[in-house]
Amino acid sequence: MTIDNDPQWTAPILTNSPGAPPQPGAGAPVPIPSANARAAATPQANATADGTARRKKRRWWLLVPVAALTAAAVALGLWFFRSASPTPFSSGRDEGYTGTGTLTGTASSAWTSGIDTAWTLSDFVSSDALDSPALLVEGTTLYVAAKTPSERHPHVAAFDVSGSTPRPLWDSTDTAIKVSSRNTSLDLVAAGDKIIYSDVSVDKTTGAISAAPWIGEVPVAAVEDILVTCSGFETCTGWTWESDAWEQQWKSITSLQDRDSDLEFPNKTRLVGNGDETSLVLSIADEHNPQLINIRTGVVTTFGVSDPTQRFETDGFFIASDGYINIRNHRTADVYDLSGQLIDTFEFDKSYAMPTSDGPVPSLAELTTYLKDGKATWALGTVQMTGRDCTSVTLILSSDVVPHSAYGATGVSLGSGEPCFFTPLDVRASTDASVVFLVKGSAGAERYVYFMDTVDKKAHTSSVLSGAFRLAWAFDDLLVATTDRGIVAFTPKSA
Repeated sequence: MTIDNDPQWTAPILTNSPGAPPQPGAGAPVPIPSANARAAATPQANATADGTARRKKRRWWLLVPVAALTAAAVALGLWFFRSASPTPFSSGRDEGYTGTGTLTGTASSAWTSGIDTAWTLSDFVSSDALDSPALLVEGTTLYVAAKTPSERHPHVAAFDVSGSTPRPLWDSTDTAIKVSSRNTSLDLVAAGDKIIYSDVSVDKTTGAISAAPWIGEVPVAAVEDILVTCSGFETCTGWTWESDAWEQQWKSITSLQDRDSDLEFPNKTRLVGNGDETSLVLSIADEHNPQLINIRTGVVTTFGVSDPTQRFETDGFFIASDGYINIRNHRTADVYDLSGQLIDTFEFDKSYAMPTSDGPVPSLAELTTYLKDGKATWALGTVQMTGRDCTSVTLILSSDVVPHSAYGATGVSLGSGEPCFFTPLDVRASTDASVVFLVKGSAGAERYVYFMDTVDKKAHTSSVLSGAFRLAWAFDDLLVATTDRGIVAFTPKSA
């Protein structure tokens, strides 16, 4: 439905689709041969964290993979699942997904046509964000994992999403294994040919589920064949899969870790360096100096002073490919290299323009330019909230100086007058500047999701999409979400 008021303040376009009827039952673990898929897409980005005015953090176990429910448990009638096979689901759309099947990290310009539903998986239904299924997209494969709220048995499935509707590859359950109890939702993490959830390991090819040995720790990062788990206290461990088992490679002592470790936008990664020098930026408790831990060796490096217990003042941070920038007090930035040494300090004026999520991890030089001049040269462009009520969205491409705006993004800005401050979870744009995608706020009722059309100056949104618990990009024109109606894939109306 489109609500047309004053053309400068066009109201959001609401797109709602009725839920598909639930289907009973779930099958036993059945490997299903994969089909010829399209060319693998580039790595995708997820938006699953809370957005708040204060420095946003995510708990360690929010970085952890989610395991899935057992088919046997489903067969017993557990409410969490409704069906074991994908059910096409749409509102006036019978063809399913018919888009390009490519993922570049930008938004397709086709979103100017509005939002439609391509398909749904009604077998994974959740009532809240805490126990919602986790999503992971690699190439054209969608992995879905969840757990029962009481028995906590794992159930994980894989689907080929390159066609008009998802095609099951395999579906696995294990009633002999329980996922360790956590107080927060869990994410999937890819580690080589495994996907990991808490202390459960799943083979990507066969769906075979096995228990993992990192009791008391949760996975926080994986690079190639190395998986890092941390306790949330003062230890981290490195693991590799060898001879059909996880083998410990190192165990290190860290400063007191912060279990509330959400990344503040635009920090989209905790990894710095490359090759054998690839390190993880640890989440360390307030007033302690931040630390790096080498993924392969476990060597810990502390930024700044040699005494890690000395009070460390911070009001946010930026992770670069070659270092770390600490925002000390809104106007002062301290620059550190990968050896932990302070190499520069400079003053800057706060920028209210947020870089788009595409592009590589920026360098220290690029981040310094952004902080001083507001130009994110590594990204497609920058986006900021503008207007007398802070409901306009303005995009400026890095290759241009012409602003592109759309109106009607209510609930996104934290204020009601310029300068408009907002803390997005994800910001994307199309290469022709016709579309701006943004997500702000926590999962469920406090989340706002918009596709802004800068051509017709409209705001496209959907109550189902805004109420989603998790979001994962499959392609530039296919956004997958976990909702109380199941896993729903959204696509442009014209795609």
